Amino acid sequence: AERWAQELAGLVRTLTLDAERRWGARIRANSPLFAWAVRHAAFLYNRFQVRSTGTTPFEQVHHRMYRSRLLPFGAPVMLRSPIATEQPKLEARWQPGVWLGRRAESDENIVGTPVGVLTGRSCRIMDARDPACVQLLQQMQWTTWGTGTVPREAVPAQLTVKGEEKKKDKPDESDEE
Repeated sequence: AERWAQELAGLVRTLTLDAERRWGARIRANSPLFAWAVRHAAFLYNRFQVRSTGTTPFEQVHHRMYRSRLLPFGAPVMLRSPIATEQPKLEARWQPGVWLGRRAESDENIVGTPVGVLTGRSCRIMDARDPACVQLLQQMQWTTWGTGTVPREAVPAQLTVKGEEKKKDKPDESDEE
């Protein structure tokens, strides 16, 4: 257990130092980005740390190597809206944000945006020198344990809150007589 904690601390240190270099800002332990670094470090450990058996924990469970593309932690990205094909043609289909990792369950990209945490399959890296990218990090106010608390009115109409499913309009049964 002690060795695992040392490995995880080293990964967190590496992730935060890389993100600090990219953004030119200090990431402290009370920063929302720090909590995501710990989560992503555990994700990386489970997929790439080879055990004495010669396999990773991911390989032992899934019987294959992890092959999905990973982006640099904390990189500025554009995430394709999960409902992009359902939107009007002139609506923006990509949302700017900060790449925070991947979901273990579905392997979707996790991206922090000014309105909260969103997930999606398609993700593109943005140029970190773009002034809009610096604002993204400053607007980040959520943590790994507060991802479901985005108020509905804060989400633009073309986006859905993570975990919220589209509800079909059903006629109210009380109207039928």
